[in-house]
Amino acid sequence: MMLVFGVFLVCSAAQAVPPPGWAAEVRQGELQEQRGLVISRVHPQPGSPGRTEGIQHPITPPLHTAGRYIKDSAGRNVTLQCVNWSGGEEKDWVPGGMMVQTSAAIASTIAGWGFNCVRLLWSVEMAANNPVVNPARVPTILSRLPAHPRALDVFDVVVHDITSAGLAVILDNHMSTADWCCSATDGNGLWYTDDWPASSWLNAWQAMAARYVANAMVVGAELRNELRDAVVGGKTLSPTWGSGNEATDWAMAATQAGTLVQKANPNLLVIVDGLQYAVHLEGVRTHPITLPQPHKVVYVAHEYAWFHNNAHSYKDYLREITPIWAYLLLEPEQSWTAPVWVSEFGTPNDGSQMGDNTWWSFVTRFLQEEHVGWGYWRVDGTESNATSRPFNQSTGFGVMDASWHTAAHGGVLLTALQELQ
Repeated sequence: MMLVFGVFLVCSAAQAVPPPGWAAEVRQGELQEQRGLVISRVHPQPGSPGRTEGIQHPITPPLHTAGRYIKDSAGRNVTLQCVNWSGGEEKDWVPGGMMVQTSAAIASTIAGWGFNCVRLLWSVEMAANNPVVNPARVPTILSRLPAHPRALDVFDVVVHDITSAGLAVILDNHMSTADWCCSATDGNGLWYTDDWPASSWLNAWQAMAARYVANAMVVGAELRNELRDAVVGGKTLSPTWGSGNEATDWAMAATQAGTLVQKANPNLLVIVDGLQYAVHLEGVRTHPITLPQPHKVVYVAHEYAWFHNNAHSYKDYLREITPIWAYLLLEPEQSWTAPVWVSEFGTPNDGSQMGDNTWWSFVTRFLQEEHVGWGYWRVDGTESNATSRPFNQSTGFGVMDASWHTAAHGGVLLTALQELQ
Protein backbone atom coordinates (compact mmCIF):
# COMPACT_ATOMS: atom_id res chain seq x y z
CA MET A 1 0.00 0.00 0.00
CA MET A 2 0.93 3.56 -0.24
CA LEU A 3 1.90 5.55 2.75
CA VAL A 4 -0.36 8.22 4.16
CA PHE A 5 2.11 9.84 6.50
CA GLY A 6 4.93 12.08 5.41
CA VAL A 7 8.55 11.92 6.44
CA PHE A 8 10.98 14.80 6.54
CA LEU A 9 14.17 13.22 5.29
CA VAL A 10 17.47 13.90 6.95
CA CYS A 11 20.59 11.83 7.26
CA SER A 12 19.53 10.43 10.61
CA ALA A 13 16.45 8.26 11.06
CA ALA A 14 13.27 10.28 10.67
CA GLN A 15 9.82 9.69 12.07
CA ALA A 16 6.71 9.76 9.95
CA VAL A 17 4.82 13.02 10.39
CA PRO A 18 1.49 13.71 8.66
CA PRO A 19 1.80 16.62 6.23
CA PRO A 20 -0.75 19.43 6.58
CA GLY A 21 -4.04 18.53 4.92
CA TRP A 22 -3.06 14.94 4.24
CA ALA A 23 -6.42 13.51 5.31
CA ALA A 24 -8.45 15.55 2.84
CA GLU A 25 -6.03 14.78 0.06
CA VAL A 26 -6.14 11.07 0.74
CA ARG A 27 -9.93 11.09 0.88
CA GLN A 28 -10.03 12.81 -2.50
CA GLY A 29 -7.58 10.31 -3.97
CA GLU A 30 -4.24 8.79 -3.20
CA LEU A 31 -1.07 10.65 -2.51
CA GLN A 32 1.00 7.78 -3.38
CA GLU A 33 14.50 -0.38 -11.35
CA GLN A 34 16.68 -0.42 -12.05
CA ARG A 35 16.51 0.30 -15.71
CA GLY A 36 19.08 -2.12 -16.99
CA LEU A 37 21.40 -1.88 -19.93
CA VAL A 38 18.83 -3.98 -21.75
CA ILE A 39 15.17 -3.04 -21.54
CA SER A 40 13.13 -6.04 -20.40
CA ARG A 41 9.42 -5.74 -20.95
CA VAL A 42 6.68 -7.58 -22.80
CA HIS A 43 3.86 -6.75 -25.20
CA PRO A 44 4.97 -3.22 -26.10
CA GLN A 45 2.60 -1.07 -28.10
CA PRO A 46 4.62 0.50 -30.89
CA GLY A 47 3.67 4.09 -31.40
CA SER A 48 2.10 4.50 -27.99
CA PRO A 49 2.61 7.93 -26.43
CA GLY A 50 5.97 8.19 -24.78
CA ARG A 51 7.14 4.78 -25.96
CA THR A 52 10.90 4.48 -25.85
CA GLU A 53 12.77 2.44 -28.40
CA GLY A 54 15.04 -0.44 -27.44
CA ILE A 55 15.68 -4.13 -27.69
CA GLN A 56 12.60 -5.93 -26.40
CA HIS A 57 13.21 -9.03 -24.29
CA PRO A 58 10.64 -10.87 -22.21
CA ILE A 59 11.78 -11.59 -18.67
CA THR A 60 13.40 -15.02 -18.59
CA PRO A 61 13.19 -16.38 -15.03
CA PRO A 62 14.54 -17.16 -12.57
CA LEU A 63 16.01 -13.80 -11.61
CA HIS A 64 19.14 -13.14 -9.58
CA THR A 65 21.27 -10.17 -8.57
CA ALA A 66 24.75 -9.06 -9.54
CA GLY A 67 26.01 -5.97 -7.76
CA ARG A 68 23.36 -3.29 -8.12
CA TYR A 69 21.56 -5.08 -10.95
CA ILE A 70 18.80 -7.65 -11.29
CA LYS A 71 19.47 -10.15 -14.06
CA ASP A 72 17.49 -12.87 -15.75
CA SER A 73 18.58 -16.43 -16.48
CA ALA A 74 20.11 -15.28 -19.76
CA GLY A 75 22.32 -12.78 -17.92
CA ARG A 76 20.47 -9.73 -19.21
CA ASN A 77 19.76 -6.79 -16.94
CA VAL A 78 16.09 -6.71 -15.98
CA THR A 79 14.15 -3.56 -15.28
CA LEU A 80 11.07 -4.29 -13.20
CA GLN A 81 8.62 -1.70 -14.56
CA CYS A 82 5.56 -2.63 -12.56
CA VAL A 83 2.17 -1.58 -11.37
CA ASN A 84 0.67 -2.34 -7.98
CA TRP A 85 -2.66 -4.20 -8.05
CA SER A 86 -4.34 -3.89 -4.68
CA GLY A 87 -7.41 -5.39 -3.00
CA GLY A 88 -6.11 -8.81 -2.01
CA GLU A 89 -4.83 -7.31 1.22
CA GLU A 90 -8.15 -5.62 2.06
CA LYS A 91 -11.43 -6.67 3.65
CA ASP A 92 -12.88 -8.61 0.73
CA TRP A 93 -9.59 -10.55 0.27
CA VAL A 94 -9.62 -10.26 -3.53
CA PRO A 95 -7.75 -8.04 -6.01
CA GLY A 96 -9.92 -5.22 -7.30
CA GLY A 97 -11.57 -4.71 -10.65
CA MET A 98 -13.26 -8.06 -11.20
CA MET A 99 -16.70 -6.59 -10.68
CA VAL A 100 -16.35 -5.10 -14.19
CA GLN A 101 -13.48 -6.88 -15.98
CA THR A 102 -12.01 -10.36 -15.92
CA SER A 103 -8.58 -10.69 -14.38
CA ALA A 104 -7.35 -11.84 -17.79
CA ALA A 105 -8.61 -8.64 -19.41
CA ILE A 106 -7.01 -6.46 -16.74
CA ALA A 107 -3.70 -8.29 -17.08
CA SER A 108 -3.83 -7.98 -20.86
CA THR A 109 -4.36 -4.23 -20.59
CA ILE A 110 -1.42 -3.86 -18.18
CA ALA A 111 0.85 -5.82 -20.51
CA GLY A 112 -0.38 -3.95 -23.56
CA TRP A 113 0.53 -0.66 -21.94
CA GLY A 114 4.15 -1.80 -21.72
CA PHE A 115 4.54 -2.72 -18.05
CA ASN A 116 6.31 -6.00 -17.36
CA CYS A 117 5.26 -6.98 -13.85
CA VAL A 118 2.63 -6.69 -11.15
CA ARG A 119 3.18 -6.25 -7.43
CA LEU A 120 0.25 -8.27 -6.09
CA LEU A 121 -0.84 -7.51 -2.53
CA TRP A 122 -2.06 -9.95 0.12
CA SER A 123 -2.54 -10.16 3.89
CA VAL A 124 -1.59 -12.82 6.42
CA GLU A 125 -5.29 -13.07 7.26
CA MET A 126 -6.12 -13.88 3.65
CA ALA A 127 -3.40 -16.51 3.30
CA ALA A 128 -3.91 -18.13 6.71
CA ASN A 129 -7.71 -18.21 6.87
CA ASN A 130 -8.46 -18.55 3.15
CA PRO A 131 -11.96 -17.17 3.78
CA VAL A 132 -14.98 -17.66 1.55
CA VAL A 133 -15.36 -14.57 -0.62
CA ASN A 134 -18.42 -12.65 -1.73
CA PRO A 135 -19.25 -13.79 -5.30
CA ALA A 136 -20.50 -10.27 -6.03
CA ARG A 137 -16.89 -9.07 -5.89
CA VAL A 138 -15.75 -11.46 -8.65
CA PRO A 139 -18.71 -12.02 -11.02
CA THR A 140 -16.51 -11.88 -14.12
CA ILE A 141 -14.52 -14.99 -13.14
CA LEU A 142 -17.15 -17.02 -11.28
CA SER A 143 -17.25 -19.65 -14.02
CA ARG A 144 -13.61 -20.47 -13.22
CA LEU A 145 -14.14 -20.80 -9.47
CA PRO A 146 -15.59 -23.45 -7.15
CA ALA A 147 -19.20 -23.12 -6.02
CA HIS A 148 -18.17 -21.42 -2.81
CA PRO A 149 -14.95 -19.67 -3.80
CA ARG A 150 -12.28 -18.88 -1.28
CA ALA A 151 -9.71 -16.13 -1.35
CA LEU A 152 -6.87 -18.31 -2.57
CA ASP A 153 -9.02 -19.70 -5.38
CA VAL A 154 -9.40 -16.16 -6.65
CA PHE A 155 -5.74 -15.31 -6.05
CA ASP A 156 -4.69 -18.38 -8.04
CA VAL A 157 -6.78 -17.30 -11.02
CA VAL A 158 -5.36 -13.78 -10.88
CA VAL A 159 -1.75 -15.00 -10.65
CA HIS A 160 -2.36 -17.37 -13.55
CA ASP A 161 -3.85 -14.63 -15.70
CA ILE A 162 -1.10 -12.11 -14.93
CA THR A 163 1.67 -14.53 -15.79
CA SER A 164 -0.16 -15.88 -18.83
CA ALA A 165 -0.10 -12.31 -20.16
CA GLY A 166 3.70 -12.44 -19.99
CA LEU A 167 3.91 -10.36 -16.83
CA ALA A 168 6.03 -11.24 -13.81
CA VAL A 169 4.42 -11.31 -10.36
CA ILE A 170 5.95 -10.09 -7.12
CA LEU A 171 4.02 -11.28 -4.08
CA ASP A 172 3.79 -8.51 -1.49
CA ASN A 173 2.74 -9.18 2.10
CA HIS A 174 1.10 -5.84 2.74
CA MET A 175 -0.73 -6.37 6.03
CA SER A 176 -1.43 -8.95 8.73
CA THR A 177 -5.05 -7.98 9.37
CA ALA A 178 -6.91 -7.47 6.09
CA ASP A 179 -7.46 -3.75 5.62
CA TRP A 180 -6.09 -0.53 4.16
CA CYS A 181 -2.48 0.35 4.88
CA CYS A 182 -0.69 2.32 6.31
CA SER A 183 -0.58 4.37 9.50
CA ALA A 184 1.09 4.36 12.89
CA THR A 185 -2.25 3.40 14.47
CA ASP A 186 -3.34 0.42 12.37
CA GLY A 187 -1.29 -2.01 14.48
CA ASN A 188 0.31 -3.57 11.38
CA GLY A 189 3.60 -1.70 11.32
CA LEU A 190 5.72 -4.71 12.26
CA TRP A 191 5.68 -8.24 10.87
CA TYR A 192 3.46 -9.37 13.71
CA THR A 193 0.47 -7.97 15.60
CA ASP A 194 -1.53 -8.76 18.72
CA ASP A 195 -3.76 -11.01 16.61
CA TRP A 196 -1.17 -12.43 14.21
CA PRO A 197 2.12 -13.57 15.79
CA ALA A 198 5.37 -13.77 13.86
CA SER A 199 4.84 -17.51 13.43
CA SER A 200 1.66 -16.80 11.42
CA TRP A 201 3.59 -14.46 9.11
CA LEU A 202 6.36 -17.03 8.62
CA ASN A 203 3.89 -19.84 7.98
CA ALA A 204 1.99 -17.68 5.50
CA TRP A 205 5.18 -16.95 3.58
CA GLN A 206 6.17 -20.60 3.45
CA ALA A 207 2.74 -21.47 2.08
CA MET A 208 2.60 -18.64 -0.47
CA ALA A 209 6.13 -19.27 -1.74
CA ALA A 210 5.45 -23.00 -2.15
CA ARG A 211 2.04 -22.40 -3.72
CA TYR A 212 3.53 -20.81 -6.84
CA VAL A 213 6.78 -22.76 -7.12
CA ALA A 214 5.66 -24.27 -10.44
CA ASN A 215 4.96 -20.84 -11.96
CA ALA A 216 8.35 -19.44 -12.94
CA MET A 217 6.90 -15.99 -13.67
CA VAL A 218 6.21 -15.52 -9.97
CA VAL A 219 9.65 -14.03 -9.47
CA GLY A 220 9.78 -12.30 -6.10
CA ALA A 221 8.63 -12.18 -2.48
CA GLU A 222 8.41 -8.75 -0.88
CA LEU A 223 8.45 -9.86 2.73
CA ARG A 224 6.57 -6.96 4.35
CA ASN A 225 5.32 -3.58 3.28
CA GLU A 226 6.41 -0.33 4.96
CA LEU A 227 7.81 -1.27 8.36
CA ARG A 228 6.83 1.44 10.86
CA ASP A 229 5.84 2.10 14.47
CA ALA A 230 3.15 -0.17 15.88
CA VAL A 231 1.37 -0.71 19.17
CA VAL A 232 1.76 -4.35 20.20
CA GLY A 233 0.94 -5.64 23.66
CA GLY A 234 0.08 -2.11 24.74
CA LYS A 235 3.54 -0.79 23.88
CA THR A 236 4.63 1.36 20.95
CA LEU A 237 7.50 -0.38 19.18
CA SER A 238 9.70 1.04 16.43
CA PRO A 239 11.36 -1.26 13.91
CA THR A 240 15.15 -1.45 14.03
CA TRP A 241 17.83 -2.86 11.74
CA GLY A 242 20.54 -5.04 13.24
CA SER A 243 19.77 -4.22 16.88
CA GLY A 244 19.54 -7.86 17.96
CA ASN A 245 16.20 -7.21 19.66
CA GLU A 246 13.86 -9.96 18.44
CA ALA A 247 10.83 -7.75 19.03
CA THR A 248 12.00 -4.99 16.69
CA ASP A 249 14.94 -6.17 14.55
CA TRP A 250 13.53 -6.24 11.04
CA ALA A 251 16.81 -7.41 9.52
CA MET A 252 16.75 -10.47 11.80
CA ALA A 253 13.10 -11.22 10.97
CA ALA A 254 13.66 -10.70 7.23
CA THR A 255 16.61 -13.10 7.31
CA GLN A 256 14.47 -15.73 8.99
CA ALA A 257 11.59 -15.28 6.57
CA GLY A 258 13.88 -15.10 3.56
CA THR A 259 15.54 -18.36 4.54
CA LEU A 260 12.14 -20.08 4.76
CA VAL A 261 11.06 -18.60 1.43
CA GLN A 262 14.20 -19.93 -0.22
CA LYS A 263 13.56 -23.41 1.14
CA ALA A 264 10.02 -23.34 -0.24
CA ASN A 265 10.85 -21.70 -3.57
CA PRO A 266 14.55 -21.13 -4.29
CA ASN A 267 13.83 -19.25 -7.52
CA LEU A 268 12.30 -16.20 -5.84
CA LEU A 269 14.03 -12.90 -5.28
CA VAL A 270 13.77 -12.01 -1.59
CA ILE A 271 12.74 -8.37 -1.42
CA VAL A 272 13.22 -6.41 1.80
CA ASP A 273 11.64 -3.05 2.62
CA GLY A 274 13.41 -0.26 4.45
CA LEU A 275 12.24 1.14 7.78
CA GLN A 276 9.68 3.85 8.53
CA TYR A 277 7.45 3.49 5.48
CA ALA A 278 10.25 1.98 3.36
CA VAL A 279 12.27 5.19 3.54
CA HIS A 280 15.37 4.16 5.51
CA LEU A 281 17.93 1.59 4.41
CA GLU A 282 20.97 2.96 6.23
CA GLY A 283 21.25 -0.25 8.24
CA VAL A 284 22.19 -2.26 5.18
CA ARG A 285 25.63 -0.64 5.19
CA THR A 286 26.58 -2.49 8.38
CA HIS A 287 24.00 -5.31 8.45
CA PRO A 288 23.20 -6.48 4.91
CA ILE A 289 20.72 -9.33 4.60
CA THR A 290 22.59 -12.61 4.02
CA LEU A 291 20.68 -15.70 2.93
CA PRO A 292 21.72 -19.32 2.30
CA GLN A 293 21.24 -18.86 -1.43
CA PRO A 294 23.27 -15.79 -2.45
CA HIS A 295 22.52 -13.23 -5.16
CA LYS A 296 18.82 -13.10 -4.40
CA VAL A 297 18.31 -10.06 -2.14
CA VAL A 298 16.72 -6.85 -3.41
CA TYR A 299 15.97 -3.87 -1.16
CA VAL A 300 12.92 -1.61 -1.38
CA ALA A 301 12.50 2.13 -1.07
CA HIS A 302 9.20 3.98 -1.43
CA GLU A 303 8.94 7.47 -2.86
CA TYR A 304 6.20 10.09 -2.46
CA ALA A 305 6.13 13.86 -2.73
CA TRP A 306 5.39 14.38 0.96
CA PHE A 307 8.70 12.74 1.89
CA HIS A 308 10.50 15.68 0.32
CA ASN A 309 9.04 18.95 1.55
CA ASN A 310 12.51 20.48 1.61
CA ALA A 311 13.65 19.33 -1.83
CA HIS A 312 13.37 22.37 -4.10
CA SER A 313 15.79 21.15 -6.76
CA TYR A 314 17.16 17.90 -8.13
CA LYS A 315 20.35 18.54 -6.17
CA ASP A 316 18.30 18.81 -2.96
CA TYR A 317 16.53 15.58 -3.84
CA LEU A 318 19.77 13.69 -4.38
CA ARG A 319 21.13 15.08 -1.12
CA GLU A 320 18.13 13.62 0.70
CA ILE A 321 17.93 10.14 -0.84
CA THR A 322 21.63 9.31 -1.18
CA PRO A 323 22.48 8.67 2.50
CA ILE A 324 19.27 6.83 3.29
CA TRP A 325 18.87 4.42 0.36
CA ALA A 326 20.37 5.54 -2.96
CA TYR A 327 23.92 4.90 -1.72
CA LEU A 328 23.25 1.18 -2.27
CA LEU A 329 23.14 1.93 -5.99
CA LEU A 330 25.60 4.80 -6.22
CA GLU A 331 28.52 3.21 -4.34
CA PRO A 332 29.56 0.27 -6.55
CA GLU A 333 31.53 -2.80 -5.56
CA GLN A 334 30.99 -2.41 -1.83
CA SER A 335 29.85 -5.15 0.53
CA TRP A 336 26.48 -3.40 0.72
CA THR A 337 26.01 -2.69 -3.00
CA ALA A 338 22.68 -4.18 -4.09
CA PRO A 339 19.63 -3.55 -6.24
CA VAL A 340 17.00 -1.17 -4.90
CA TRP A 341 13.52 -1.44 -6.33
CA VAL A 342 11.22 1.55 -5.77
CA SER A 343 8.16 -0.68 -5.36
CA GLU A 344 5.85 2.27 -4.71
CA PHE A 345 5.73 5.79 -6.07
CA GLY A 346 2.66 7.67 -7.16
CA THR A 347 1.00 10.96 -7.95
CA PRO A 348 -2.51 12.26 -8.77
CA ASN A 349 -3.58 10.76 -12.08
CA ASP A 350 -4.75 14.07 -13.54
CA GLY A 351 -1.13 15.19 -13.94
CA SER A 352 -1.60 18.17 -11.64
CA GLN A 353 1.66 17.51 -9.78
CA MET A 354 3.87 16.56 -12.72
CA GLY A 355 5.33 19.95 -13.60
CA ASP A 356 8.96 20.96 -13.91
CA ASN A 357 10.95 21.26 -10.68
CA THR A 358 8.52 19.06 -8.77
CA TRP A 359 9.12 15.87 -6.84
CA TRP A 360 7.73 13.94 -9.83
CA SER A 361 10.35 15.47 -12.11
CA PHE A 362 13.08 14.64 -9.59
CA VAL A 363 12.13 11.01 -8.96
CA THR A 364 11.51 10.19 -12.61
CA ARG A 365 14.82 11.77 -13.58
CA PHE A 366 16.61 9.65 -10.98
CA LEU A 367 14.87 6.47 -12.12
CA GLN A 368 15.90 7.12 -15.71
CA GLU A 369 19.43 8.42 -15.24
CA GLU A 370 20.46 5.85 -12.64
CA HIS A 371 18.65 2.90 -14.24
CA VAL A 372 16.44 2.19 -11.21
CA GLY A 373 13.33 0.04 -11.44
CA TRP A 374 9.92 0.87 -10.03
CA GLY A 375 6.37 -0.15 -9.20
CA TYR A 376 3.74 2.53 -9.72
CA TRP A 377 1.12 2.91 -6.98
CA ARG A 378 -1.34 1.82 -8.36
CA VAL A 379 -3.17 0.48 -11.42
CA ASP A 380 -6.57 0.28 -9.68
CA GLY A 381 -9.43 2.21 -11.24
CA THR A 382 -11.66 1.96 -8.16
CA GLU A 383 -11.27 1.39 -4.43
CA SER A 384 -11.65 -2.01 -2.80
CA ASN A 385 -13.39 -2.53 0.55
CA ALA A 386 -11.32 -1.09 3.40
CA THR A 387 -11.39 1.34 6.30
CA SER A 388 -11.48 4.97 5.16
CA ARG A 389 -11.77 4.03 1.47
CA PRO A 390 -14.83 5.06 -0.59
CA PHE A 391 -15.76 1.64 -1.98
CA ASN A 392 -15.95 1.38 -5.77
CA GLN A 393 -15.06 5.06 -6.20
CA SER A 394 -12.07 6.51 -8.03
CA THR A 395 -8.69 5.99 -6.40
CA GLY A 396 -7.29 9.32 -7.59
CA PHE A 397 -3.88 7.81 -8.33
CA GLY A 398 -4.94 4.90 -10.53
CA VAL A 399 -3.56 4.34 -14.02
CA MET A 400 -6.99 3.00 -15.01
CA ASP A 401 -10.34 4.71 -14.76
CA ALA A 402 -13.44 3.08 -13.25
CA SER A 403 -13.85 0.84 -16.30
CA TRP A 404 -10.60 -0.98 -15.38
CA HIS A 405 -9.80 -0.89 -19.09
CA THR A 406 -9.28 2.72 -20.14
CA ALA A 407 -6.49 5.00 -18.98
CA ALA A 408 -7.61 7.63 -16.46
CA HIS A 409 -7.78 11.30 -17.42
CA GLY A 410 -7.10 10.72 -21.08
CA GLY A 411 -3.88 8.86 -20.36
CA VAL A 412 -1.80 11.73 -18.97
CA LEU A 413 -0.41 9.49 -16.21
CA LEU A 414 -0.04 6.46 -18.47
CA THR A 415 1.94 8.53 -20.97
CA ALA A 416 4.26 9.76 -18.21
CA LEU A 417 4.86 6.19 -17.06
CA GLN A 418 5.47 4.95 -20.59
CA GLU A 419 8.18 7.57 -20.89
CA LEU A 420 9.99 5.65 -18.13
CA GLN A 421 9.77 2.34 -19.97
